Amino acid sequence: MIKKEEQYIIGESGEIALSESPSWVQNLHRAFPAFKYRDFRLYFAGQLVSLVGTWLQTVAQGFLVYQLTGSEIWLGVIAALQMIPVLLFSLFGGLLVDRVRKRYLIIATQTGQMIIALALAGITLAGWVNPYHIAFFSVLLGIMNAIDMPARQTFMQMIVDKKYVSSAVSLSAGTFNAARAIGPAFAGILIGVVGVGGAFIINGLSFIAVIIALLQMEIREKVVRHDVRPIRAIKEGLKYAFGHDVIRPLLLLASSNSIFGWSYVAIMPVVASDVFNSPAIGLGYLQSAAGAGAVCGAIIVSSMGRKIASRFFILGGTLIFSLGILAFSYTIHLTSAMIMMFISGWGLIMAFAMTNTAIQLRAPEAIRGRVMSIYTLMFVGMSPFGSLEIGYLSKEFGVMNALRINAFIMLILLMVIIVLVRKLREI
Repeated sequence: MIKKEEQYIIGESGEIALSESPSWVQNLHRAFPAFKYRDFRLYFAGQLVSLVGTWLQTVAQGFLVYQLTGSEIWLGVIAALQMIPVLLFSLFGGLLVDRVRKRYLIIATQTGQMIIALALAGITLAGWVNPYHIAFFSVLLGIMNAIDMPARQTFMQMIVDKKYVSSAVSLSAGTFNAARAIGPAFAGILIGVVGVGGAFIINGLSFIAVIIALLQMEIREKVVRHDVRPIRAIKEGLKYAFGHDVIRPLLLLASSNSIFGWSYVAIMPVVASDVFNSPAIGLGYLQSAAGAGAVCGAIIVSSMGRKIASRFFILGGTLIFSLGILAFSYTIHLTSAMIMMFISGWGLIMAFAMTNTAIQLRAPEAIRGRVMSIYTLMFVGMSPFGSLEIGYLSKEFGVMNALRINAFIMLILLMVIIVLVRKLREI
């Protein structure tokens, strides 16, 4: 039950009475309780369509950058430029999330991303595109993400009951990765049929689905007036997050995952092209395999997140992810590489979803946006350093050696955190 003094009110029509539903619906809701809520179902469907387009553009953009430059460094630079604004502005984004209506804020950021995608499509189809144009639009997209990410993360507690946040977060992460499995699979085909510019157009149009879904939701929001000055308010969020015995080590683990783990995505076009001799289709297969593994991980967290201690998902997922990347770095056949990508995606999403949930549930409502913006900063904002680092290592030692080095670093850091941080053994 939502208390009167809480900031947000969820509409009564959001939850379905199980006794009035068909048996298959009841079984679905037991396994994935977030689906009981109408607003979550709308959000899930809209995000799935939108994120398929996003992953389609991610693959197409990486393909275009490598086609234009033939440079691993450029791939790392473009990936870094998209994330640097998150590093610079996510704390201010979190402050904004705590002070305005989240639904309309998300609609605004999704609209901005749609305009960016269509503008990039226009100059690509006109034949004017060069790496500097892509870099410029990557920075703009990063600014949108600095606001959009903490807004979407805190949005979960507005559309589902608190006890089902882990289900909502994992299913949302599953949406991201289901799109990751679908989008890249079609990317190679679509690039050949409609070209890179056409792929960008499809992504731009895909944002319409999530905007419509958000407009149809029945939630009512109350915005609490904040008189604290922005810089002081940001300091409050930082003090709380880094002073908390559980949130602090989770943030450190998230940043290490970002720099030495998730950064592998930036260099995948090189792996597909130079290692497996399959630039477009091979890249799509590898990305799709990782996405499929992540979907499996999300299903496990959603259905079992309330039955198994969070630490098993967070620490065990990080271990599986690291070992998957390490094994991937030794593969020489595309099929075995896809299996390792599946395993790594499975581990990553379990760690990501439960880390996100554990932090959200420990952050007070009044500063949750700022705390989640710090999480965004640590997990996403630190990735430019990872993109640049893995681009440099790939140039100096070869792409598979770069992946191998980062996997070993991840394993060492995980062992250090397990040994030194006793609080994580209790969550």
